[in-house]
Amino acid sequence: GEVALLNEFDRVYVYGEAYGRCWIIRLSSDWQKENLKQRDQQLSEWFQALRAEIARPEDCAKASLGISLDGNRIYGVFSLHRAASYKSVRKLLEAAVGAGSDSTSSVKIELSHEGEKNVRDTASLIELSTQSTFSFGFDERLADRRKQKGDAFQNIEIQTSGLAQIAVLASDIQYKAAVMRWRPTGSRCLAVGCDRGVCLWHIKVNKNPRGKHLGYLDSATEMIFLQCHGQVRSMSWSPCGRLLVVSINKASAPLLLWDVSLGVNSRLSPGLNKGVSHF
Repeated sequence: GEVALLNEFDRVYVYGEAYGRCWIIRLSSDWQKENLKQRDQQLSEWFQALRAEIARPEDCAKASLGISLDGNRIYGVFSLHRAASYKSVRKLLEAAVGAGSDSTSSVKIELSHEGEKNVRDTASLIELSTQSTFSFGFDERLADRRKQKGDAFQNIEIQTSGLAQIAVLASDIQYKAAVMRWRPTGSRCLAVGCDRGVCLWHIKVNKNPRGKHLGYLDSATEMIFLQCHGQVRSMSWSPCGRLLVVSINKASAPLLLWDVSLGVNSRLSPGLNKGVSHF
C-alpha cells in the first residue's frame, strides 16, 4: 500500500512501490579474504547468470555490468523494454543468483530505481569502477580510456526499501492540514482534513510515462473539496468507503456525515461531537 506524510507546509508526500524501466544494482559476496578462490568463482557465476537471464537484448534496451576492482561486488545498470515493479525486479535478481537457496554463500542485493536520463552516466561510472565491463545499447564508449580507474560506485547510496515518491498533493485550499485518512476500499483515495474542510484526493499514477519514472501524477488525478466551515479535528471512514464522518474543532458544531460519492452531508447531534468517532 501507499504511505502518506504531511509536512509543515501543508504538502502531502505519497510513497508507494517503485516502478519503472531503469534500475541500478550492487551485489556483494560474504566470502572472507581467506576464501578468495571461492569468492571469485561465486561472483563469476553470478555475473554470467545476470548476463544470461537479465542483461540481455530480449529484455533490456541498455545494460552495463562489471565486477568491482577489489573483486567483492558486482555493479550494474539496465533499462528494461517494459516498466516493472521493485518486487518483480528483485525476484528476477534473486532467481538469477540463487538467493535463498542452500548455497554456502549468501548475497547482499541492493536495488534502486534510476532515472532514465542518468543511465548513461551511471554506466560510465560502472566502467571506471570495475575490472572489465559487459555493456550494450550505448552509442559511444561509456568512459574515457585516459581516466584512471577507481571504485567510485562503491559508496553510491542505493535505496533498498522499494519505496518511491509517487505524488505530492498540494493546494491553496489545503491550509492548516492536520489529519489524514486513507479510504479503506484501496482506491488510492486520501482525505486530508484542513482549516475549512476536507481535501479528497483521488490519486492516479501514470505507470508508462514515456521515459519518466514513478513519481509523476497522471492527468486524471483530481481533488474534491468538502466544505465544513471549520478546522477539521478528526475523521473516520465507514468500512465500505462511501461515508466519511468529520468532527469540527468547535464545541457546538455537529458531526458531518459525508456521502463522498454524492458530495452531500448530513448533520448529526452536537452532543456526539466529544471525540473521535468510528464506524
